[in-house]
Amino acid sequence: MSIRLQHLREAWSFLSTFVGRVGEIAVDTTNNRMVVHDGTTSGGWPAAKLSEVVTNKRTAVADANYTILVADRLVAYTSLTAARAVTLPAASAYPTGISLTIVDESGACSATNTLTVNRAGSDTINGATSAVVSMAHGFVALESDGVSKWTVVDQSGFDTLSTVGAASFDSKVGIGTTTPAQPLDVVGNIAISGTTVVNSSRGGSFTTLSISDIATFQPATDHVLLIRGDPTPFGLPSGLLGPILEGTNSAQNVVTPLTIFAASINLMNGKVGIGTTAPAQPLDVVGNIQTRGAYGSNIQIVAIEDLITCSGASSVSTQQIPNRAIILAVSVYVVTGVTGATSFNVDATTSSSGGAGTTAGQFGASLGITAGSSNVGVIGPTAWYAASTIKLTANGANFTGGQVRISIQYMLCGAPTS
Repeated sequence: MSIRLQHLREAWSFLSTFVGRVGEIAVDTTNNRMVVHDGTTSGGWPAAKLSEVVTNKRTAVADANYTILVADRLVAYTSLTAARAVTLPAASAYPTGISLTIVDESGACSATNTLTVNRAGSDTINGATSAVVSMAHGFVALESDGVSKWTVVDQSGFDTLSTVGAASFDSKVGIGTTTPAQPLDVVGNIAISGTTVVNSSRGGSFTTLSISDIATFQPATDHVLLIRGDPTPFGLPSGLLGPILEGTNSAQNVVTPLTIFAASINLMNGKVGIGTTAPAQPLDVVGNIQTRGAYGSNIQIVAIEDLITCSGASSVSTQQIPNRAIILAVSVYVVTGVTGATSFNVDATTSSSGGAGTTAGQFGASLGITAGSSNVGVIGPTAWYAASTIKLTANGANFTGGQVRISIQYMLCGAPTS
């Protein structure tokens, strides 16, 4: 004879305050789990589901895209010949407190053959949409908050995340230290093109480096060498902190100290060029300049150029004075000789207050028409409260030809963003 045993079945809203007898078993119909009672504990002792128990489940993936299952704990790529995408389960479905690891066991992962870990839906990964493993035998380990966020708890190297600064501490990156004090803080030796630069102690001097050690330093290909610490081993004054050296196989020259550098900065005869390899001034920037506050406010110094083909009674630029720009000047250069007119005036089509502009030559009147003629149309710095193009007005007769390059030179202020 068979006997059917049926336990108490209730929603967790009821069972959470229920006190059962010693050894009594109830069924939580909300979470589909067994609850064992001891006669005193309100809510009893809910049993864990298999998905909530840490298991050593390893899922092997061979050179393919993969969507991770809630039951997965370690996803191991055993082969890799191309970039692959790995899609996370929803953070709300993955058990909290359990680490999920994606690892390249093949050793074939690289900057080309990457493993991109993508979110599900609108979830985030360290605030971003994805994380990238881009080095041989690399890995990334994550945990879920059980709602909508994944957090990276471990990873290989500092280039595995697509989020800028995600591998740093308070926007500082430490190599050989877990408490970096500088934007890049390295404790140990640094190899540059095979040459070893030794830091004798944290914050100490480069005591073993000599000129002969950098005899093959080439500024055109190796950029710049920034020395932090005591420069006396180089035969330089002890009071000089952070000199930058440039040179050839036969000589090195000390250039004005600089604290930041990038591949786009060029040092030539004591002059720094950004965006140019032939700086004409101590600091020569080809492009716009911006200084920015900690909360997004900024001031830009801008020079935008446009080439106007002259035709008819007047011709108008494509480029504009931006709204709320502070205008310093509108300058012109006659690229090809202007024909038809005997001279021309330069004005804004819209006035600084937003009304109609003049044709009287606010930025220059009766200007020359021959090729090579130029004029710097300075005005007392004036705020423009409406966007405006620049107009060239013909004098004497209509334009029949010619080209004039204009430059709108202004400052633009930006408000804080947070």
